Amino acid sequence: MKIRKFVLAVALSSLALGLYAAVPPTIGNIPLSEGGVSYIADYDFESMIDTDGKGTIIGIGPEASGFFNISIPSSVKGEKIVKIGDRAFYYLSDLKSVSIEDGIEEIGDEAFRSCHALKSVRLPSTLKSIGKGAFQGDRLLKSIVIPPMVNAIKENTFKDCLSLESVEFSSSVQSIGKNAFASCKMLKEIDLRGVRYISNGAFEKTEGLKSITVSSSLLSSAPDAFKESGLSEVNYQGKYKTFKETLYNFFRGYSVVVNAEDDSKFI
Repeated sequence: MKIRKFVLAVALSSLALGLYAAVPPTIGNIPLSEGGVSYIADYDFESMIDTDGKGTIIGIGPEASGFFNISIPSSVKGEKIVKIGDRAFYYLSDLKSVSIEDGIEEIGDEAFRSCHALKSVRLPSTLKSIGKGAFQGDRLLKSIVIPPMVNAIKENTFKDCLSLESVEFSSSVQSIGKNAFASCKMLKEIDLRGVRYISNGAFEKTEGLKSITVSSSLLSSAPDAFKESGLSEVNYQGKYKTFKETLYNFFRGYSVVVNAEDDSKFI
């Protein structure tokens, strides 16, 4: 196995948590227990990921368990990659940050589920689809920017992302799936302009969520979409008088104030 580069730090820290403890692990001839190596930037990463020969990353080998920060390439061994397959990086417990190169168009179901150390994700501008439960249970993930060609947030995609504070949607996102953001307790406000459909439990148990913004694009919101949330304010981008009955039906049973362009309000 070739060594491309490694970064020396002051002390060996959490690397050992993801590797074998009984025998000091090595990369080539370098013992990781010596020299204070705490972060391997990039050593032969391509040899660790499996592809299906059809442009899909389908998994990552066990030797990658010591990776903290990775960039997922748009080609591997000369093969163009367009999709990260279902559960490809599932439960990669050491992973702290991910940057996915432009060129990749799809992230499969549960691709990054239960990456419990994951704090930062950069999604490619070419991305068109994010699978069900793709980031479910990534409890340290703090923010996410949805690229402009993604038109749906699917079922369970960010469920149980307990630290998620910021979600930036593009105007192309039209639907929020069942339990997509359930138990995202740190969300405080979210801009849903352009969204047409909000499914059952989409924001259930988001106790910190106080404010949302919607527009006349909204055609359907399930009765329990915001069940057990902290929602208290709906900002409507449009004329309230022409949409008041629809808004009332969407948020019936919630104690919310609706703010609209003509300054009308109801509780």
